[in-house]
Amino acid sequence: MIDLDAMSELTETYMLTLVQTFGNPGVVALRSVIKRVREIFEYVDPVSCAGPIVVFKMIDDTIGQPEIEGGIPVVDFATICHNLGSSFAVQVLDSGRLIVWREPISILNELSHVALVYEYLENADSFIIKEERRLVPKVVKGCASSFAIPTFSTLEEALEAYREKSVRRSHCPLFKHVWFDDNRVFFKPKPEIHMRKSLTNFLDISLRGVEVRPEQVVDETHPIDIKVTWMFQAKHALIEIKWLGTPKYDDSHLGASYTDYRARQGAKQLADYLDSNQEYAPLHTQRGYLVVIDGRRQGLNPDISAVNRKMGFHYEHQELDFDPKYHEIRNDFAYPIRMFAEPKCQAG
Repeated sequence: MIDLDAMSELTETYMLTLVQTFGNPGVVALRSVIKRVREIFEYVDPVSCAGPIVVFKMIDDTIGQPEIEGGIPVVDFATICHNLGSSFAVQVLDSGRLIVWREPISILNELSHVALVYEYLENADSFIIKEERRLVPKVVKGCASSFAIPTFSTLEEALEAYREKSVRRSHCPLFKHVWFDDNRVFFKPKPEIHMRKSLTNFLDISLRGVEVRPEQVVDETHPIDIKVTWMFQAKHALIEIKWLGTPKYDDSHLGASYTDYRARQGAKQLADYLDSNQEYAPLHTQRGYLVVIDGRRQGLNPDISAVNRKMGFHYEHQELDFDPKYHEIRNDFAYPIRMFAEPKCQAG
């Protein structure tokens, strides 16, 4: 996934420019800034943070710098990260201590004459060198920041792959157990047990450097379906699974059909889980994912054993309406992922 051309541009062009502009002190400042940026992204999610996030270090701490009011001295970024929004600034001192501003600072061009200035803004890294903004090439393809280990973006790619490879045509051996019949018309009662096992197994195989655990307690009442914890990052994801469709019992009677409202209930439930979990792990960055397995079919009754394409695919492209739209009003709530599970259809 590493772009070798981008790596060459980063190491050759950037280092050369920096040496020509600031000399060896510029290279020292660059190393210090990059180290701190990486540490910051252990606690801040670049995927859901539009920025700007600014990190800067004076080339020479003995030279006066432009005055910026409101900075808070801190020893460790982790002690303040949970009180920051999606935009802030950090100054790195020679001593290793930090000064943090909770609001954006507006004098970046002025600073760039006496400091090495890094800015993350809308999925792009850049350095500002004497008022010239230089974008950092994407060294890792698909990564929000070249200085952040891919976490949530990698999980989202895995969920997309699970939708197409495992759910759409029920190719996963574990997922196949959700169906009452071979034609995939009706669910078994309580199919979420098999859905949870299937997705847990897929993520465990697909992701590296993570711990994937089913049914993890995050509040005093209910467990979340799946919790993903990154081993070397202060980040975790909560995944809630809901299914839409109709279950059928062994005596052939049908259970209650779950429709859109079930997905909306799941969204509210996940939002509550995120709030509860943040209280227990305030120093961790978290992100919630609502996975909706959609197995709805049109015109079902207890005597049906197969459906034609019109009945079976009626809901294939009917997206769900959420109110409230947590994915728009919260930066820790991903866009819900609906996974349509196709039936085997009879001709006609």
